[in-house]
Amino acid sequence: MMSSILKLFAGGPTGPIVGNDWILKGISLQQLDKQGYINLPSSKFPIKFKDEFQDSADDHRTGPYYRRALRMQDEIELIHPIFDRSRWWRIDKNDYQLLVPSLMLASRILDEPHILPYIKGLLTKPLTRVNDAATEKKAGQPLYTFQSENLNAWHSEETWRTLNSMKQNIIFRFLPFHKDDVDDDTMGVTNDAPEDSTIVPGACKAIITFNKELLDVLQYKLKASNISRRWKPGTDAKSAYLRTQLLFAITAVHEVLHAIWRVNNAKYSSTDPTITSAYKQPFEPFWRDQRMNELGNAWEGQVFGGTFWPIGTPKSAAVPYGLFSLPFPGLTRVPPDNTVIERGEPEEWGVNWSTMYPVEMEFVRSLFTHEKWREVQRYGIRRLRRTKKLGCRVRLVDPDVKPAVLGVTSPAASVGSVEGEQDNFGVVRRP
Repeated sequence: MMSSILKLFAGGPTGPIVGNDWILKGISLQQLDKQGYINLPSSKFPIKFKDEFQDSADDHRTGPYYRRALRMQDEIELIHPIFDRSRWWRIDKNDYQLLVPSLMLASRILDEPHILPYIKGLLTKPLTRVNDAATEKKAGQPLYTFQSENLNAWHSEETWRTLNSMKQNIIFRFLPFHKDDVDDDTMGVTNDAPEDSTIVPGACKAIITFNKELLDVLQYKLKASNISRRWKPGTDAKSAYLRTQLLFAITAVHEVLHAIWRVNNAKYSSTDPTITSAYKQPFEPFWRDQRMNELGNAWEGQVFGGTFWPIGTPKSAAVPYGLFSLPFPGLTRVPPDNTVIERGEPEEWGVNWSTMYPVEMEFVRSLFTHEKWREVQRYGIRRLRRTKKLGCRVRLVDPDVKPAVLGVTSPAASVGSVEGEQDNFGVVRRP
């Protein structure tokens, strides 16, 4: 599940119309639109998704080529086997076609050789034990850390086969989310399925549930115009729809990361006296030396430089006002009795502020193009990082003054962020 700091800064109406969040309190919709964060020119549409991704798939350094060469698939397929239509609960052929552009992007992300080292590191055994007895005592079970592992030559790379075998171990579905069960801003959540994993004895299959709002938007039942306040020039429908397609694609990969962990790790025995946690599923490992063990958020931060969220409150899958990215872990907190464990509070890591960065629509569009993925293949995932020129800085509300006791601080934002660069409204503007 995607966890956030957003409840710390909750504001705006709670009705169906999406209102102000911290970004919109400092930056107007007109300013965001003028600088390219809300509406794309009509000349940027339509996007020929199949043509764009077919070009990428024909390149010999992509997953579709590898899977065919390794005889996992008979032809070049633009959608990863994990996302095959047979794995979707109560999704008919017509609805599946609406998912296809997002699933092609999710597959392209999952297949990218520059991104796969994160997954390979997660699957590499044994993981490194965390040297933190106090946090392990709080968790009630052992805790581990991991880092990326370089890929072997493609013809001997087992990561492709492991991901391919995940197909029979994940089920996808859409259901309405209720605030009593999950955070209001949650777009996806991963849980145990009732069947045993076919990969690791003692592990279980996974079921990934997406917020039905995503499907409602993709089916054109929920439109940005239905929940947007009146403003000029107003939210462009095609631009908002494209943002939802991106949000769904990233959420899909995010949740698959959680599923990979569940399917490939056996549960602890209920009779093991060393495991005092109520959770018998091994807790996810920490990415490097991060403060929190949330695989999906850590992956988004490693690849994109932050987690993606809709601008406005309440958070809507229709994304009427654009997206923003938030550095992870930053100020993120979790409630007690959770499978996400904190190794100290943000202030103990020298963190008491973070910056929300609106996402340029040109960047959103570029992720659906062959040109962008050629750049990624040539120059690495740094081409998936954006130049963050506009942001909104938020601070902990009356934080307790605590020293950075853990030795190495965890930056609240990008390396280029500095204290005091924001204006009186908390807005950061860079040339």
